[in-house]
Parts: sequence; structure tokens; C-alpha cells
Amino acid sequence: MCTTMAKRAGTTVKVSISIDKADLAILRKRADKAFDGNVSAAVAELVAIAREQQGRQAVLDWLAEVHPPSTKAELDAIRAEWAAPRPRRRTKAA
Repeated sequence: MCTTMAKRAGTTVKVSISIDKADLAILRKRADKAFDGNVSAAVAELVAIAREQQGRQAVLDWLAEVHPPSTKAELDAIRAEWAAPRPRRRTKAA
């Protein structure tokens, strides 16, 4: 028995969806690889990923309230700093 099913037992709702054949093939491949063929568990994994993305967006929205969006000049300066070569560390001679 898959651990995902044991965790979700009794809390599930059956749904019917229509998706592209290629997408279904990808979903089944993921289910086979990670969940012993359990497509429902693969869908549950996708829902968990969607929840994480919603959480990230909530953090970004909160941060935008605290700090207004950066100007183009500020963003360009940050990108230039990221792109700059890192200073080399000096190594001790043996």
C-alpha cells in the first residue's frame, strides 16, 4: 500500500477530468515512477506543488506591502552585481 493513500484515506473525493493524451501520458509516467502507478497520488503531488506556489505568492505579496517594487535602475544594479565575477580565494602554499 502506498503511504500517500494511507495518509489520505477517508478524505478523498472522486472527480472526473478531461486532459490532453500527452499530459495523461506524462501523469501516468510520473505515477509509475514515484507512486507504483497510483495516478491519484501523482495528482495529489501536483496539488501540493500548487499549494507551495500559492504560499510563495502570498509571501511575495506580503513583501510587496513592506517594500515597494524596485525601480528598473535598482534591478539593473542588482543584476550587475550578480553577474560580476566572484573574487578568487587565495590558497595557502603547501
